Amino acid sequence: MALVIVDVQTGYKAAHSKRIKKPILNEIDIAKNRKENIIVLEFYQCGPTLKFIKKALEGYEKTTYLTKAGISGADEIVSKFKDRKYKIVGVYTSCCVAATAVGLAKKGLNVTVVENACWDVTINEHKRGLSCMYKMRDNFKPIKVNILHRD
Repeated sequence: MALVIVDVQTGYKAAHSKRIKKPILNEIDIAKNRKENIIVLEFYQCGPTLKFIKKALEGYEKTTYLTKAGISGADEIVSKFKDRKYKIVGVYTSCCVAATAVGLAKKGLNVTVVENACWDVTINEHKRGLSCMYKMRDNFKPIKVNILHRD
């Protein structure tokens, strides 16, 4: 299992939402305790990853920062990592998170999106993104994206 943190960068309004900080930090702690790879995806020219994430990852040797040029970071991930399972957190649920999750699932990989560690511009957009991933999961047998909610 590897943790993928998608686009939690200074250039994205949704990344600054207080509602995802604690859940993302929780997923980072879980990954570090399990000694898993942590992949930080950054969209080209949208600023650096937020400081709270950089601080949490400081000194953790299994952290890799990857720059993506498109909405999905799936190709960048599979070109560098051989993990078969990925857990995804970040922004925007309806765009980059969904595209990365579906992109990895289409490659036959096991993908889990941590619902409360993702966010979008509004709650409706967040729910729309989750709904799209549910529909992908239910309608296309080779594509399976799991949704996890932690309290």
